[in-house]
Amino acid sequence: VNDAPVVAVPTGNSALAFSGSDPNDRVDTAANVPLAGQSFSWEFNVNRTANLSSFDSNVVFSDDPATFAGNGNHLHVGYRSPADGSGNFTFAFFNNDLNYSEPGGAYAGIGTFVHWAGTYDAATGARTLWRNGQLVASDNAGVAAYQGPGNLVIGQDFNGQVDYLRVWDGVLSAAEIAAHAG
Repeated sequence: VNDAPVVAVPTGNSALAFSGSDPNDRVDTAANVPLAGQSFSWEFNVNRTANLSSFDSNVVFSDDPATFAGNGNHLHVGYRSPADGSGNFTFAFFNNDLNYSEPGGAYAGIGTFVHWAGTYDAATGARTLWRNGQLVASDNAGVAAYQGPGNLVIGQDFNGQVDYLRVWDGVLSAAEIAAHAG
């Protein structure tokens, strides 16, 4: 893992705020983020201010939906809407999702910042999901190395605040994730 993330949105004293009601209320990365065929990790602090029942997901970040190319090719990270019956947090490669049910149900944690992190090991297909520095879910993605296009979108369809979003090349260790969760 490099000492610096591939993408970083350290906002310091103020987080990025999204309304969740306007599809243009988002931040697009200026350049391709080289995740295809690579191991990578991501992390951010997030504060949901509400759940949205009209969307599939409250997406914190994803690759650009305009570049969607099918199974295994679309990264999306965020909360599932209670409209789908779950309210789960997901680290997904479209139809290949690692999900975690929030303690207390779909509306748990609204109004509180939570640190989320995820890792993907391209060599083994292993994914991990971390909440506030604690491992909460893991699986083997069971697909060839992630092949998404790499242009990332932050905050589309998300209602809340995102702070300190970072995407790393390589797999962060448990100790690194715990330290970043603070």
